[in-house]
Amino acid sequence: MSAFPTLTSKYSVEEYEEMLAFDPTNRTQMESGHIRTSASCTYVPRAWRVKLSLLSETDKENIRAFEREVKLGSGSFLWVNPITGETHTVRFKDTCKYRMQGSRLFWEVEYTVEEV
Repeated sequence: MSAFPTLTSKYSVEEYEEMLAFDPTNRTQMESGHIRTSASCTYVPRAWRVKLSLLSETDKENIRAFEREVKLGSGSFLWVNPITGETHTVRFKDTCKYRMQGSRLFWEVEYTVEEV
């Protein structure tokens, strides 16, 4: 199994969010106006949104190449949570976003992954 690239630069975690990957609630409006709810599944995976900054051009290109290698959300990989240090099997939930910081010396990368 592939693993998220090891970053060579001293990066900074600018933003970090942990959430459920989706809402499993089925809602049905009844004729009386009441709403009936039920769960559509028994397991809801977690998801994380991370924004890294101060990345080198090399690190940005390594992440970009990795994103293509795993074919975005179709391939799973090992990811180390930058805050807790725990390893999870995840997939990309959306495309990575790359932004240049100031000059072309540093990059910011934002991505969201979800448990497999």
